[in-house]
Amino acid sequence: MIEIATEKRWKEDFENKHKKKAGNGWFRYSTRFALPVMNEKGDILDYNVYQAVLIVRYAADKKLYLYDIQNIKKETRYPSWTE
Repeated sequence: MIEIATEKRWKEDFENKHKKKAGNGWFRYSTRFALPVMNEKGDILDYNVYQAVLIVRYAADKKLYLYDIQNIKKETRYPSWTE
């Protein structure tokens, strides 16, 4: 998920709520991931593909830390044929 993330955007910590942890603000990335759909035997029948936003804090030590994964939505252009 992290390696294929795109659309990097920066946002300051405008409320100073996380000043100690995210002293340099936040980065947001768009990403995708897939989860298998399996039958009772454990055979993979299909994949459900999802979009998400990664929230990464940019700490005062200049390191990036994955903080949260938000706005997870199933992509409808990859329909599951098992439904």
